[in-house]
Amino acid sequence: RESLSITTDLLSRFPDPTIVLTNASFANGTFRIRTPGHYQLGEDIDFDPPTLERPSRIYPFPPYQLGFFAAITVECDNVILDLNGYTLQQSEKHALRQRFYSNIELSSQPFNAGAGPSVFGAGVRSANNCYIKGGYLGRSSHHGIHSAGTPTNVVIQDVSIFDFEVAGIHLNGAKNA
Repeated sequence: RESLSITTDLLSRFPDPTIVLTNASFANGTFRIRTPGHYQLGEDIDFDPPTLERPSRIYPFPPYQLGFFAAITVECDNVILDLNGYTLQQSEKHALRQRFYSNIELSSQPFNAGAGPSVFGAGVRSANNCYIKGGYLGRSSHHGIHSAGTPTNVVIQDVSIFDFEVAGIHLNGAKNA
């Protein structure tokens, strides 16, 4: 019942896609969702970002100092991510280069403060009230869906996850998932 309430509420707020994501949306790297809304894949995504050599406003060091750790990060509350029947996956080349990676990261960084192979930042911003639905998550050197921090009210429905090396889904400290 709780998951139905969350999805009904989100779909009533965002009935139509706010942004349609295509391969062009990932040309510079991770698509960072930092605004509530309804996001939808418009085609299959084979995430193959350029090498990240220096920090930028969009990809600061930390947490991106060791490269692109996700194709999509959800860094805010109230998000629908509709895979729309498409596949999101890491490219073969990127999977060899980036050994900790998730197709979808439900937080602003890949590790909690004080954990992991580097300092990723003091504050983790986790997704709350997030609905992921309807598609496929393919190749990943780590996870299909992952979160650091404590995501709350996460609903994952009709998603097939395959070709991962660690786990399909790993949500640290999740509440009501």
